[in-house]
Formats: sequence, structure tokens, C-alpha cells
Amino acid sequence: VAQGSGIGTALMDEGHPRADELGLPCYLDTFTRENVRFYGHHGYELAGEFTVGDGVPVYGLIRPPQRREP
Repeated sequence: VAQGSGIGTALMDEGHPRADELGLPCYLDTFTRENVRFYGHHGYELAGEFTVGDGVPVYGLIRPPQRREP
């Protein structure tokens, strides 16, 4: 219901810098191909695909730590 309201982007904007500072990757699962494209704009790469239950697609995405210039 809140999709498209900017909440997800705001959370990533808060969490990604800390993960980058610690040199940690970020991982997430999503269930729609459209979300794969959305997360790609935030540095995520498709790590794998599989199905669960009655053929529900699951897309695993990873975002390597980003180097920040001082």
C-alpha cells in the first residue's frame, strides 16, 4: 500500500552509507521483476532467482559495499 511513497528509498539512504562505512554488502529478496529494476538503480545486482510454493518467483539481490570518496 505504501509502495511508491519513498519510504524504501529513505531507508536505503539511511542504511547504505553505514553499510558502506563498515564495508558490508546489503542483501534483499523481492518477488517482482519490476523491483529488480528499482533496486538496480540503488546499486543492487541480481544474485539469483528461484521459486517457492506454487511457482512464486523470488529474486535475490546484493549490493556490494560502495567506496566513498573523502
